[in-house]
Amino acid sequence: MSAIFGLRPADGAPVDRTQLGRLDTALAAHGHDGGGLWADDGAGLGCRLAAFTAQDGLERQPLASADDQRVLVFDGRIDDRRALLREFDLGAAEAEATPDSALVLQVLQRWGEAGLARLHGSYAFACWDRRTQTLLAGSSPLNGRSLCYVHTPRHFAFATLPGALLALPFVERRLDEEHLADLLVYTVGAPEDTCWRGIRRLPPGQLLTLDGHHNLRVRPYGAIEQGQTLRFARDDDCADAVDELFDTVVDDHLRSAAPVGLFMSGGLDSCSIAAAAAGRLGARGQRLAAFTERPAAGFGGPVPAGRYADESPLVQAMAQQIPQIDLHLVRAGATSPLEDTDALFDSGEVAFPNVANRPWWETILAQAQTQGVRVMLTGDGGNVSASWNGRGLLPGLLRQGRWGSAWREARALAQRGHAPSASRALLAQGMSPLLPTPAWHALQRWRGRSVAAPQRQLLLAPIHPGFAAATRVLQRASVLGAPVRPPADTRKARHDALLATRCSQLEAGYRARFRIDIRHPLVDRRLVEFCLALPEDQFLHDGVPRWLLRRAMAGRLPPAVLDNHGRGLQAADWYLTLGRDRPALAAELAALEHSDLARRMLDLPRLRRLLEHWPGDGWGTAAVLSDYRLTFSHGLMMGRYLRWLESRTGTPAA
Repeated sequence: MSAIFGLRPADGAPVDRTQLGRLDTALAAHGHDGGGLWADDGAGLGCRLAAFTAQDGLERQPLASADDQRVLVFDGRIDDRRALLREFDLGAAEAEATPDSALVLQVLQRWGEAGLARLHGSYAFACWDRRTQTLLAGSSPLNGRSLCYVHTPRHFAFATLPGALLALPFVERRLDEEHLADLLVYTVGAPEDTCWRGIRRLPPGQLLTLDGHHNLRVRPYGAIEQGQTLRFARDDDCADAVDELFDTVVDDHLRSAAPVGLFMSGGLDSCSIAAAAAGRLGARGQRLAAFTERPAAGFGGPVPAGRYADESPLVQAMAQQIPQIDLHLVRAGATSPLEDTDALFDSGEVAFPNVANRPWWETILAQAQTQGVRVMLTGDGGNVSASWNGRGLLPGLLRQGRWGSAWREARALAQRGHAPSASRALLAQGMSPLLPTPAWHALQRWRGRSVAAPQRQLLLAPIHPGFAAATRVLQRASVLGAPVRPPADTRKARHDALLATRCSQLEAGYRARFRIDIRHPLVDRRLVEFCLALPEDQFLHDGVPRWLLRRAMAGRLPPAVLDNHGRGLQAADWYLTLGRDRPALAAELAALEHSDLARRMLDLPRLRRLLEHWPGDGWGTAAVLSDYRLTFSHGLMMGRYLRWLESRTGTPAA
């Protein structure tokens, strides 16, 4: 599925089918494979279908229960289908013919809201109960699909994307300027916010209930378990367990009616997925299409220490070892990160967050589409789940009074080149997270790292100072430019980082535009909860970070990948592409200077100064990188986004 929507008028008024049709039309591009509408006197529901699995092709939504008392619309994917199919005692043939929406409806029929904790996948849904005249909607706790809504005294409406709701006559086209200010200073604001006042977002892991009296309630459900600790008798048993679970999770994410692809870097996460996926696909006589970004031919630009620009040698080693991998090395240097942004905004209604990465990201999707790929896997989220580096080990040992063990581990980190010295490792990774805040600030000053004041938030942001003051953005945003303090509770920090990921709207746009479903196996709830339950000594041992996944993948990955401790630098040649056509950049700035929103929200004089003083070198220095990869690129991307929003409002924001 790709998009869902619905209406619920207050006071028992009949559903306006014309308005339901407007929502359907607004989301038509998100469902090339059909759709459906349903309405009675209490509510109206609809969906647009984009089929990615064999079961998607069997969807007939909106879906009514056998007793005709519940009607469901569902967007997304249930990954742990086998466990649910066993619960419902379905035979093999019946299981293959059961779409995911039918499983969700059966869960609600049998267990009610409590049954939602049994669902593992990436989804959003809405279910109308005709008996109680209640609407229940939810978004999965991890990888939650986009779901937005409007609630007024007379109306309730929901849709996959906020822009679809603008098709309704009772929804105002007023921009939320505080949210736009948050985006300009590199924060995302409250998880409920959208760019439109009155249009809210249902955050992942939240349930919405609209009762028969038109009262709205939003509450969390399906909390990710992070309190228990899972210990094994032997370290090898732990590695074997994660190896088995890893394969199961990846296999579940391979469910597709068409070829499967992978965004593959030379890193441990995506290469581990490649090994697991290629093995499962190969057993079925299928192949894995792997796509890797590489810089322009002959690129010799600056690369920070410990990083590398070209991941070709590592992924080629993967392809040589695993014959089921079809490797595609992709260069996107001819594409500007600001090219065809209207296509980006029209489909996903958001600006691309890391501007330099957009060319290769979309070039890979376009190439995958031409090869018939309908599912693309990523390694996103692995660094806080299966390939966590174990940064919580040293503070944990110190907290327990095990100073000798902490010192031995710090010394091993230094010997393997992961810290300048054992004492620096013990201080920065072990003691720093445990210090009281005043002592930590004093330590930063002693190390020559001044602690930034809140006003430094503006140094990297392309926001107009007057607009920043008017929206009080600094009171809501975290301080940028200050040293980042390592967390004392790394389990909670990892948990919170997973919940804070917000790419669902962007990915909804790419599903519509390229007809490709982007999936993240390493953020599967089963794998995440397993990894969060493991002690830190399973992730860092004898100075080897990411020890868990390295053990699990021993023998499955080539040594060049398994033993690699460097990091690839995505879009290393970004500045060559960005600066290739500076007259076009000047024309873009001129257009922004004629935009009411851009003049009021962006620091256009600063952006023009940066353009006029374009550096001839120094692209590896922190000052030039922050000015152009962050401030300038982000400013132009957001400027185009503001112009696009302005075209949808018809008038400047109030």
